Amino acid sequence: MVKKKIFLVAVVLVLGVSLPAQADLVFESGYNTYDDSDGYNSEVWVTNDAILDVSGGEMTKLEINNYGAANIFEGANIDSLVSAYQAEDTLINIYGGDIDNLIAYNTCEVHLYAYDVTYHPDVYDSGWIEGVYISNNEPFLFSLGLWTYPNLTVIPEPTTFLLFGLGGLLLRRRK
Repeated sequence: MVKKKIFLVAVVLVLGVSLPAQADLVFESGYNTYDDSDGYNSEVWVTNDAILDVSGGEMTKLEINNYGAANIFEGANIDSLVSAYQAEDTLINIYGGDIDNLIAYNTCEVHLYAYDVTYHPDVYDSGWIEGVYISNNEPFLFSLGLWTYPNLTVIPEPTTFLLFGLGGLLLRRRK
């Protein structure tokens, strides 16, 4: 009888350790939205070919996996925005929101729609970044996980493109 109990406890422990932890909410395909009506979720996953627009609500961790994409807008409240370590070809577009920590590994592209962006490197990790969102002129500040900065592209505001275009026209006209 004691051997059966030990065996059952061992099986439960092995299964508990070998099975991956599941997120509170998983988006596996298609176009999806997450907003205030979704309330609070500890962990949200976006995987496969899913696209998630986050415009509200609160979550401890938003993890983007293989070929997934996330668009973060004003109203989103995310403690950790992460592309999974072994994920392939993930995309994160940040237009606004309150993000505490951004971690982008491997082939993840991060597009930050902001201006007056300043990167502050740190000796022990990738540092932190601050600036102003284009969409609402709100300032932001979030820490960057190790190896994140090389994957981050700052997309300038439309006025910059307009000024470049006008400058090109003026130079062409002078010739």
